[in-house]
Amino acid sequence: MDTYQDWMEKLRVFRTKHLSGIGRFFLRIKISANIMTGLSLIFGLLSVYYLFSNYLLFLIFAVLHLIADALDGVIARVSKSTSFGNYFDHICDGLVGLLVLIKVGMYTGDYLAYLVAGLYFLAQINYFISKQQSPIIFTRSLNLIGVALFLPVAIPSTKYLLTLVVLVNGVAYLYSLARQLQYFILHRKKN
Repeated sequence: MDTYQDWMEKLRVFRTKHLSGIGRFFLRIKISANIMTGLSLIFGLLSVYYLFSNYLLFLIFAVLHLIADALDGVIARVSKSTSFGNYFDHICDGLVGLLVLIKVGMYTGDYLAYLVAGLYFLAQINYFISKQQSPIIFTRSLNLIGVALFLPVAIPSTKYLLTLVVLVNGVAYLYSLARQLQYFILHRKKN
């Protein structure tokens, strides 16, 4: 998981380095990181709403959600990031990720998606209990991309492909929960 965390940090540094001018532009027109996070949440909720009913609108709002989510961090890093903003961003991202899993479960009729949504929720709760220090794998972007890739496939096996997306999430969040348990045990011994 350390490699995953390192990769995520390199991606943050890359975005900040190459998009800081855009971040400063948004600050000049009075769009703060928290406002961008709010826009990201709205776009994410709209993408979930249109999931399985209007592919084009789902795709447009999913892309806007991911772009706004990338920009909120850039804006925060070129201005002054706050603890509230960090939690607000993670809660919004977590909500969209959870809703995607629930909607996939509703569409496929597979209870596995609900079980994985529960694992996802538990891993998110542990992450917040640890003050965002415990290991976790974030899969929301991969969920949106995976769903977007499998939806246009007009074959009966689409539901099975979506179950594959759910299974990948299940593995990621079981692993996250195991690493979080390890984190809590190690930190309990230190205290």
